[in-house]
Amino acid sequence: MEYLKDISFEQLNELFDELLNGMPCLESEEVSVFDVKGRVLSEDLYIKEDVPSFNYALKDGVSINIKDLSKKGALLKIDDYKKVNKGDRVEDKYNAVIDKKKVIHKEYSLYLNYYPSMFENIKYKGEDTLKGSFLYHKDTLINGEEAGVLIASGIKKVKVYRKPRVSMIPTIDMVSDRRNKTSDNDSIILKGKINLERVDLNISDPLKEDKRDFERVIKSAAMYSDAVLILGKTGEGNNDYTFDTMAKLGRVYFRGVRINPGSGFVLGKIENALVFGIPGDNISAIMIYDRFVSRLISKLTVTDIKKDKTLYAALLSDTPSSPYYKDFVFVNLFLYNENYYALPIHEVNSAADYLKADGYFISKEKQTLLNRGESLEIHLLKDRKDINKNILFTGRKNHFNTSLSNFSENKRSEISLVLSQDKSLAESYIESREYFLKDFENKFDYFKEELNKGKVIIEGASERYGFATNKKYLEIVSVTDLVSKDVKIGNLPRNTFSRSSLEKLLKAKNINHSDIKGFGENIYKNEKVLLSALLEDKIDICFISEREVKNHKSIKFIPIIVKENDFIINCEDKALIDMIQSIFTDESLKGFLSEDYDTENLGKISRIER
Repeated sequence: MEYLKDISFEQLNELFDELLNGMPCLESEEVSVFDVKGRVLSEDLYIKEDVPSFNYALKDGVSINIKDLSKKGALLKIDDYKKVNKGDRVEDKYNAVIDKKKVIHKEYSLYLNYYPSMFENIKYKGEDTLKGSFLYHKDTLINGEEAGVLIASGIKKVKVYRKPRVSMIPTIDMVSDRRNKTSDNDSIILKGKINLERVDLNISDPLKEDKRDFERVIKSAAMYSDAVLILGKTGEGNNDYTFDTMAKLGRVYFRGVRINPGSGFVLGKIENALVFGIPGDNISAIMIYDRFVSRLISKLTVTDIKKDKTLYAALLSDTPSSPYYKDFVFVNLFLYNENYYALPIHEVNSAADYLKADGYFISKEKQTLLNRGESLEIHLLKDRKDINKNILFTGRKNHFNTSLSNFSENKRSEISLVLSQDKSLAESYIESREYFLKDFENKFDYFKEELNKGKVIIEGASERYGFATNKKYLEIVSVTDLVSKDVKIGNLPRNTFSRSSLEKLLKAKNINHSDIKGFGENIYKNEKVLLSALLEDKIDICFISEREVKNHKSIKFIPIIVKENDFIINCEDKALIDMIQSIFTDESLKGFLSEDYDTENLGKISRIER
């Protein structure tokens, strides 16, 4: 069995173009004109009868023959007429229709005060189109307007290409919970990308780890379909059956591509169906569909392949790249002074992450680092009008900043706030800062005024941080109790707000970290994992936000500091300041945040003098 292994991106495109160019058109079928919307004509179409097929009135009134008018003083008497409504057939003996508003009624006769023109207000048989006239070319896509013309032309049936048949086969890679329920969202995502007016789509139930069942379902789908999408199990593990099944039932063109995401892509043919073995993660599925499957569907539906919309943008940060693969690097884009800048998104692992990206660039092979300022071609995922709303701000990826960014995006306001954790960008753009204002005993102050002289501050929201304990006997009122009561603490990684704040409080009290049991050993990924450890009694206490613990009645919270989240604007752009303030002062944002934060001063502007 011969097949290519780990081919390059260029080889993939060349091979796929060859396959598309060699594919024949689909067979024709005859459909009712009422079912033709979204279909493509398989032959030239000619009018089968005159349009319109009879003479009809364009106005409500009376049909007359101008020759039958007789002069009566200053008026013209209508001797022979027939009342008609708009759209009624007009008999051949009449050559004008008089608008009823212009007819003069006197006693039992009708008169006119003007001489009408020949053919007035009559649409004549064949006036629009004569029988046998050309209407539409072969390969024309019939939309609503064209379908209406067909109906008006008296056409009952037309010949179109049959719909391409696409089968989607999800596979199960893991059990999602103890009840053996499984989740498949790749097929749901891809289904949303397919125009069901134009494609006959069949989605199988997710395949379980039964090789015989796997072969049976794929063989059946290939016999029925023009394209088969197998979602998952494309790797080389014991239960990854996709490649072996494709090789057994048909031909494999290649296994693996030097691209990321999508490196496990397998392409082959079974019966007459092109079979796509697509890695079972959201981003691989989306990218392989967009770049390859969609082109196949365009070919089968005889429509122009959608060309990527691109622009050039300068990188805002150094970006590492694989020396062996072409990376698809997702970015957010920003327009400043008529130039675009691209900020790489380093973690795009789900459909939700993908939807936040504005575009992506494709790295070059054997290039390990893309330098800040380098100009790159960006393939757009959104319209420019949406991209141009983006405003970059820097700060920690905390709950407040994430909530604010999501709110501005979902609100569809004038701007969309996009968060970056790159501190090197802070002085050039807008910065979100966190401050703790005082400890529980009012003996420690950390004032923002010292840090932000000469800058504009838009105040955000505040929240309380303190100690949480699951041990009811623990009485903690100060950081000094961490040593005196010999408790075991859980902590977060360095540079998180919770840990940094706790370290500053300990330093202010001249307490050494090493004197606190577990301070440097019991480290947890984030606040949720830390809280889980507390609830399971793995630790006695932790320093955490009140927001995280408020719904756990078994936990006692001791407030120690108040944390404030503010926006620092490093420019004098009044329009920008006003737009950002408009988001902060939005009542729905206050409602959105009020459950977790104190929003009393949200949106308040202050300028700290130098």
